Amino acid sequence: MQSDAPQPTAARSPDRGVFISHGHADAELAEALARLLQHFLGLRPDEITCSSAPELGLRRGADVSDEIRERIEHARVFILLATAGSAGSQWVPHECGLAWAAADGGTLGFFVATPTPADRAWVPAPYAQCVGVTLSRSDDTWQFLQQLRGELGAGGVPPFVTGLLELERRCAALEAEATKAAEHARAAEDRQRLSRAARWKWAACLTVLLAAVALGIQHARHVGQAQDRETALNDMKATLSAQALACEERRSAELAEFSFSGFIQDPLHGLRCARVSVRRPGPNGAPRDISATCGADGVFVIPGADLNADPRERLPVTLFVGEDRYETVVDRSSAPIAIRLTGGGQ
Repeated sequence: MQSDAPQPTAARSPDRGVFISHGHADAELAEALARLLQHFLGLRPDEITCSSAPELGLRRGADVSDEIRERIEHARVFILLATAGSAGSQWVPHECGLAWAAADGGTLGFFVATPTPADRAWVPAPYAQCVGVTLSRSDDTWQFLQQLRGELGAGGVPPFVTGLLELERRCAALEAEATKAAEHARAAEDRQRLSRAARWKWAACLTVLLAAVALGIQHARHVGQAQDRETALNDMKATLSAQALACEERRSAELAEFSFSGFIQDPLHGLRCARVSVRRPGPNGAPRDISATCGADGVFVIPGADLNADPRERLPVTLFVGEDRYETVVDRSSAPIAIRLTGGGQ
């Protein structure tokens, strides 16, 4: 497996083998990767650095910045675990900068690892051209491990199958979750597209009514007899009233079909939204809350008959996550509707 980053050379003899840079939210995934490398490459605990694992992390009481610099300087391989969690970390950019400088000087091998193909979007721009490893793909992970064995001069293959399977399971679950969320988003977009088509039909109906009114007025002006004119106008009013009633009934039916749906995004904290509530005026004018329970994947649906809201309205939405609640306003004209949790509860 090749990389655009400088590769380690056989002349080095550092104290420690591997440094794994990751965000706090990816602690479990980083630890699984560290265990796999430790067993597969035959590394001692002092030859691998993973801050989320107590026995593989930084020394207690040490200056964090100095300790990170020292460990990167005495490593052969640096692995960036690129995810949404690493993108929001304050330490990962610092670690990558030190490692990139060492790799450019020919003293360190710089590698990029992502749990799924979609996580390539979180690779920082300076390293986007690096050929990385996708951990959810077993063949890609196997080639990466084989390359690292050559980089570090490891011996025979130790019993690593359990660690590899655990890492693959975690990455495959992440990829499946992302795929499912994308499918729900596409379904929501299709529903929005159909609803927009229905609104165009309703607008065309109103245009026909206005044209009919204009023709009726013109016709009435040319009726010679007052009685004939009054009769024609009464007939036209009755026809227009029936058409207007039919259009109103069609509009009410379309609003009932136009459900409010979407999904909750939280790539940084792994929060799960339990319930979504929308505040709407009731029949007597008093406000009332219309709620829907979120699925395990964050998807929610509120039937249009319960909401009774025009598609162009901006809706105040409350999200309930455990004991916390988040307030936001959603523009229903956008599709799909995806709400991102970005802060603490209100």
